[in-house]
Amino acid sequence: MVLSVGYMVDQRDAQIWAATYGLTYPILYDETGQQVIPLFLPDWGIFIFPHSCVIDDEQIMQFTFSGPCNISDIETTVLGLMIPEIGASEEAVDFGEVEIGQTGEATLYIDNTRLGILNVTSAAVNGLPYEVDFTPGEIYALDDSMAVTVTFSPTEAGVFEDTLVIQSDGGDLHIPLTGVGAGGSVREVPNSTLNEFVLLGNYPNPFNASTTIVFQLSMNAEVRIEVFSLDGALVSVNNLGSLDAGAHSFIFNGEGLSSGVYLYRLEAGECSASARMILVK
Repeated sequence: MVLSVGYMVDQRDAQIWAATYGLTYPILYDETGQQVIPLFLPDWGIFIFPHSCVIDDEQIMQFTFSGPCNISDIETTVLGLMIPEIGASEEAVDFGEVEIGQTGEATLYIDNTRLGILNVTSAAVNGLPYEVDFTPGEIYALDDSMAVTVTFSPTEAGVFEDTLVIQSDGGDLHIPLTGVGAGGSVREVPNSTLNEFVLLGNYPNPFNASTTIVFQLSMNAEVRIEVFSLDGALVSVNNLGSLDAGAHSFIFNGEGLSSGVYLYRLEAGECSASARMILVK
């Protein structure tokens, strides 16, 4: 592994570091042909040298000091970078509409954003209609990655939400999953609830800019939809007026809001229900 550190040091300082800490180093040259003094930290097997040194870019993890530094500064930086950290290619997955009996598939790539070896131990969902194909293993830094495949196989009409939880010694990831069965924008209302007050959810979820909230009223009522941030702040109030009993939908526009998880509450007369939606920009 190679760590490129931008630092201000002359050859004499490098020689003192080498003598003090038992470091060794080859003589390299920068793009102008000038000698560059890289250092080698034997405890980690890492070469350290300025950014200007000519090497293969794919082998570099760069860290820049804004001014002069000493060997202890670099060692502290290296120790921090040796702690593995998990990352993913997607923040959320929306399968869109999948016909009943068919299967939608999405592949995410897990990576390691630091130098230490990342041990990914598990990837799981709550259960059907979602399944995960994953093999535990280790991820090295830079260009290494691991694939996690999630499938969505609806057996009935509806909006289905879940969370893919990926666990590792470099942190955990919680990735929201959304899919719609039967090729509809919302799940069908069961016959047993046709005369009931039901909040059917919103689609798509996660969404970008706008999403459709669908609900069923058991009687005529004044309807109001409020949206809250996770800290409880009221960010949107939507008065829909008096609506008849039956199925209704409302398009919510979150264009002025930042990405994140929001709670919305449907109020119809004395009835109310809440659900969660995820805005991803």
